[in-house]
Amino acid sequence: EQDIAFVNNELDTASLETFASGTDAFVTTWYDQSGNGNDATQTSAADQPQIVSSGSTLLLNNKPTIQSLNKRLLNSVFNTSVIKTDLFVYNTHSLAPSFNCYFDGGVQNTANRSYYGSDNLTPQKEIMFEGVVLKSSVNADSTQKVAFNISNSPNSSIHINNASVASGITGANTNFVGISLGRDYANSAYSNINYQEFVRWDNDQSTNRTGIETNINDFYSIY
Repeated sequence: EQDIAFVNNELDTASLETFASGTDAFVTTWYDQSGNGNDATQTSAADQPQIVSSGSTLLLNNKPTIQSLNKRLLNSVFNTSVIKTDLFVYNTHSLAPSFNCYFDGGVQNTANRSYYGSDNLTPQKEIMFEGVVLKSSVNADSTQKVAFNISNSPNSSIHINNASVASGITGANTNFVGISLGRDYANSAYSNINYQEFVRWDNDQSTNRTGIETNINDFYSIY
């Protein structure tokens, strides 16, 4: 294993590829950049998402990406705050999944977990807080996207590429036990997600949404 840092505020892919030395490389820790130490980790080699293939960094729109393909990173944050804002940059891989889970906030009762992605029965379903369906049948294509989700019981919303796709009332998730990136928290379903960025706030960032999304889009050139 080796820690890979940044060069000019971007992932040092040269050092990453030198470390991989023509082989595949996988992620054991995705380090939190906030200074709070909320790293996403995976100790099981079989479940570690891939970042280098045959010596070359995996890219999405010319930026490094982590490819889950039935893998996941976990962050055990026992935070029961009702209001949260999540931003992530991702796309779906070309392989057809039985389950697409871009981000899953695990709960003790998995039937009522909070996640953004799809369930086993209805592809491309977005669910936020205690199983309440906020929006179905969006993101059916595999293009790169930035999603901005606000989980605020009376004022929840989903924005994709700076456009509103859903808003409404959701349940109140008070059983949060952790975060799973790339697969559902119960570890019971297949996923096929490439993801590049994940940011979480423990409050409603709706007043800052436009500025945050502009900053992200300036870097990734998504829309």
